[in-house]
Amino acid sequence: RGPSILRGVSFRALQKLTAQAAELRATPGPDRPSRPGGRRAPGHDLTLEDVYFEIVEPGLGLMRATYVDILWSGIGPMAVDVGRATAYVCSPWTCALSDIVSAIELVTPAGDQGHHYYYIPALCEAHAPGRPHARPTEWWERHLRHEILAVGRVIAFASPWMEPGTFKSLRCLFEVDAAVADDEDEAAELIIALPPRERAELYRALAAPDRPNVLVDMSERL
Repeated sequence: RGPSILRGVSFRALQKLTAQAAELRATPGPDRPSRPGGRRAPGHDLTLEDVYFEIVEPGLGLMRATYVDILWSGIGPMAVDVGRATAYVCSPWTCALSDIVSAIELVTPAGDQGHHYYYIPALCEAHAPGRPHARPTEWWERHLRHEILAVGRVIAFASPWMEPGTFKSLRCLFEVDAAVADDEDEAAELIIALPPRERAELYRALAAPDRPNVLVDMSERL
């Protein structure tokens, strides 16, 4: 297989975006009919969906572009925050960006983040105004599956650990399947990532006397 054509964003760019999201945390989000309750309540971490609609989409204006395009069009330091994707991040839009970034940091060797560019669909793909962009059937098999294998590494975000949203999302299930269901020599590296808080809770549950019951309960939720 050839190299991937997917462009990802640097860990530094993800940290900056997380900081922007943190600044909005104390204020309520704008009215959004597609969101349960109509708007984001103050005091909650912004999900990928919130980040897209409250930070990324307003910055796009009328362009049919992506967050990657915003970074790439920058001058000097901004442009180096975009590069050929070295990791494909699999996560539903309902997960908090801060949790995703902390999970990425946890599974990446210390000091190695600067060598990677992370492909997160919410940030790296163009979407129809007001909603994630629907894709034709052939796009999944002929494009996405090939690109995931070409990237060679998939970070599957598994939070909350007891009921990971990644394993309930059709797109995420396809992404995981694309990583592992191919020939063994062609398969991508699959990394299951949890944020530090969730990882600690998982380890505590595994060490508990009623561990078998915990695992059965977890399997029944999926």
